[in-house]
Amino acid sequence: MADTATWCLRPWSIAPRERYGSSARVPVRSSCSHQDCVYLHPHSMSTVRTSFFIASLFLLFSCAEKVNPHALMQSAREKMGKEDYLGAEKDLLAALQADSTFDSAHFLLGSLKQQLAQYDEAITHYNRAIQYNPNYPEAYNNRALCNGVSGNLEAEKADLDKALELNPRNQHAWYNRGNYWLDHNQPEKAVEDYSKAIELVPDYSNAFFNRGEARFNLGDFSASYADYKMVTELTPDDGEAWFMLGNCCSRLDSLDKACTLWKKALELGYAEAKNPLQKNCSE
Repeated sequence: MADTATWCLRPWSIAPRERYGSSARVPVRSSCSHQDCVYLHPHSMSTVRTSFFIASLFLLFSCAEKVNPHALMQSAREKMGKEDYLGAEKDLLAALQADSTFDSAHFLLGSLKQQLAQYDEAITHYNRAIQYNPNYPEAYNNRALCNGVSGNLEAEKADLDKALELNPRNQHAWYNRGNYWLDHNQPEKAVEDYSKAIELVPDYSNAFFNRGEARFNLGDFSASYADYKMVTELTPDDGEAWFMLGNCCSRLDSLDKACTLWKKALELGYAEAKNPLQKNCSE
């Protein structure tokens, strides 16, 4: 059985906002292979000299430590946290050499490749993770994002659907499928999926932001304003959210308020706010 340790991907920018991977489960597997370890036949132990017996036991436990895939997995996770990707990859490959069916090692190696924008290799390892563990929602979620970047949109949607079928409480999968709908000009469905993500995580700032965008595209500027307002409460330094608040006010015929909000966005470094300020607002 897998334990409950989690590891999350660092976000990377894919329109409209970041998409995330999710947690990896790390099963504890056998720590020694038949080829590398020395085994003592139980019926011969009485005839083995003590020094050889002790030396053999030392070799046995030393070997087990070296090829423990769980320990290698943990080492890889720590190295990835320090951005030592070459070291992490070396550990993961060693873990897979010890246990080629180690689904979580394939998953984490896929995550590493995905983070390095090596999407084809990432998909290969997610495929293997799913091969050895068909009920691995995080692997479907992450493979979906790689498929989307690679232009395989049918596979992206199918993987997101499967991730949600396996774990309907995965907020990242709801968020990612909302992004899929938004990217494909289906804002109503996007709103539904972002709302599911927000139900699960009420302070999910990016889900509020993208739901605001979907509602803006639907012409529901009041609801869009409410979502962007929530973003500014959760992340006050998000200049783009202040900018979009200004856009909502502009559409709601509150130009003075829009100017104040655009100015705030510009002060926070969001350069696109400069254009509407110059066109619509007095000094």
